[in-house]
Amino acid sequence: MEVNIILCNKNNHMKYLFTFISFTLLIQSKYLTYKNLKENYSVSYENIWEEKVMEKNTFFFIKENKSDFKTNINLMTQNLSRQPLSLNQYHKITLNQIETNIGKSSILSQRDIKVSNINGKELIYIIPKSVNNEYELKIKQVYFVERNKAFLLTFVSSTRDYDYYLQSANILFKSFKIISD
Repeated sequence: MEVNIILCNKNNHMKYLFTFISFTLLIQSKYLTYKNLKENYSVSYENIWEEKVMEKNTFFFIKENKSDFKTNINLMTQNLSRQPLSLNQYHKITLNQIETNIGKSSILSQRDIKVSNINGKELIYIIPKSVNNEYELKIKQVYFVERNKAFLLTFVSSTRDYDYYLQSANILFKSFKIISD
């Protein structure tokens, strides 16, 4: 965002400059960046998320959740060097796992995407309460296959809260970048 300020006299100069700097800092502080140098990726996210690293996975939890279920985004990688797969092969395996475990009707949508010039896939599906026992969950999963590694980004929320947090989750998804070795 660019803000142009026209100054009329010297007395107001500092006031407008201070306002501009404060506004710029407010915008910049809304987003944080997470870099995983070991797994070679980075993402940016809004400061409503709290970052937690657990073994090879990184989780972002909503700081102030609206319900009992802890809405989250998790990022993980899978080493595919022992059994290299293309994105389409990986997608087919992922679809088969979902269909086998929770049923074909749980898949709401699937599509090809591109983020930071990387081809990927997006799946949106439901895990019914009958499978999860406590909450009906809605999941948006985005994944990429590059350099014999799968990068999975998964947004998990109760179906009730999904739309409320989706825009913020999309900011993280759209910011995904693979860092060069």
